[in-house]
Amino acid sequence: MNNEQWKQAETALACMEVIKNGTNDPVTIEGESDDLRCVGIGTDAAVFVYEPLPAYAYKLYAVEALPKKEAEIKVYQELMGSPYFPVFYGTGERYVAISHESGLTLYDCLLYGVPVPRQVIEDVEAARSFVRSKGLNPRDIHLKNVLLQDGRGKVLDVSEYVQDG
Repeated sequence: MNNEQWKQAETALACMEVIKNGTNDPVTIEGESDDLRCVGIGTDAAVFVYEPLPAYAYKLYAVEALPKKEAEIKVYQELMGSPYFPVFYGTGERYVAISHESGLTLYDCLLYGVPVPRQVIEDVEAARSFVRSKGLNPRDIHLKNVLLQDGRGKVLDVSEYVQDG
């Protein structure tokens, strides 16, 4: 999957618009594509899966948030090869292409009473240490940004790792 087949989603992504709604409100999505399914919404971007290529996820940014896209690309390049984060494949004008990660968020585990193995917490701690070793700041790690995946932890959303605090 290390080729550029992920680019096949560009036509569908071009049909979508992500609109920022203030500092802490979720974005709004406009547009339509039968091949895209929204799997996540944040304050700067929405994440889609392109159904013909479900191994990839596309984080599509609001125009105002495009500087964050550039910062996120740099973070993914620093974290490359780590098992604790999605794989970064590439970027388009308004999006980054990463591996689509399956699993329940820790938030969903809490809601549905799914036990979280100690290994998940250990993985998150190891991920935080790895991020710090790269000179980055592991911010915004919370229950909705960590997946339970085959008994292991996977950390999502690295967009704030370049910020202080």
